[in-house]
Amino acid sequence: MGGVAAVAVLATPILFGAVASAQYRLARVVTFLNPGSAPSEATWQVHQSLVGMGAGRLFGVGLGQGQQKLGYLPYAYSDFIFSTIGEEWGFLGVIAIALLFGTFVWLGFRIARHASDPFGQLLATGISVMIGLSVVLHLGVSLAVIPATGVTLPFMSYGRSSLIVALAATGVLASVGRARRVQ
Repeated sequence: MGGVAAVAVLATPILFGAVASAQYRLARVVTFLNPGSAPSEATWQVHQSLVGMGAGRLFGVGLGQGQQKLGYLPYAYSDFIFSTIGEEWGFLGVIAIALLFGTFVWLGFRIARHASDPFGQLLATGISVMIGLSVVLHLGVSLAVIPATGVTLPFMSYGRSSLIVALAATGVLASVGRARRVQ
């Protein structure tokens, strides 16, 4: 535990330097920490994301019937796709998506635990963490729990490069899981 605390203390100035080096990063963090003092333009995306999530209620407004994506929520097809899902599919749809991603990560860690060699274990763990962390970051931004990052939701957000990486990583993960059965 002492090692984790030491790394956190050493990483704090580096993290602060990375945030302070770009004005837009600093503005995002300041807006996140004190949203009431920020101008409305700075909080527009997150506010519209929360409006969309709230509009969905339990069952959603219906597939394709969401209003936030029609110009109110910027990048509704990539950076805030989870908010669009929440509006159109509702709370039950959001829970279903979260359970599907949770199952994916759980299976990835299960594959890692049963991999035949240390490289396969590390590879499967890394892929599972990569997908899981992307999901957590995307959900956190959509729910205003963390500052806006621009991370896509794997397999769902618009963007070919994100989709190609997620699908290739899933193929490698399946290959690691399959190698376990062959031996």
